Amino acid sequence: MVNDGYALRKDILITLFVAVGSVCLIRLFFAISSWRSGHNELLEVYSFAVIFPAVLILVLSFLGKTKTKEGLLMRFGTMVQLFLIISIPFFSLYLALGLPVVFLVVELFVQKTPRAIYTPIERMIIR
Repeated sequence: MVNDGYALRKDILITLFVAVGSVCLIRLFFAISSWRSGHNELLEVYSFAVIFPAVLILVLSFLGKTKTKEGLLMRFGTMVQLFLIISIPFFSLYLALGLPVVFLVVELFVQKTPRAIYTPIERMIIR
């Protein structure tokens, strides 16, 4: 059987979508609460700090299959990093600047981790 590419498991994607949606709603609640008390900053940056990374997560999740497992793990790592950018607003700049670290971590994970650890984690993410 010839493999035509690798994709993320559906349950991982659904879990990620639910988590992103929940965090976006929580951030919107706090932005509106802050706006009602007279502070506009959280609502003004909501589109760039929350909506833009959420759209990027959606775009990355709907891309086609990858030819390599490493490419898919890098895509998944980027989606997790974007989720962290949405979730932790006080560290979002540092997380955004540290995005290339995701690729290094995935490369080290694939190359240096023993197969006994790498294979079960790979099975949880990749279908």
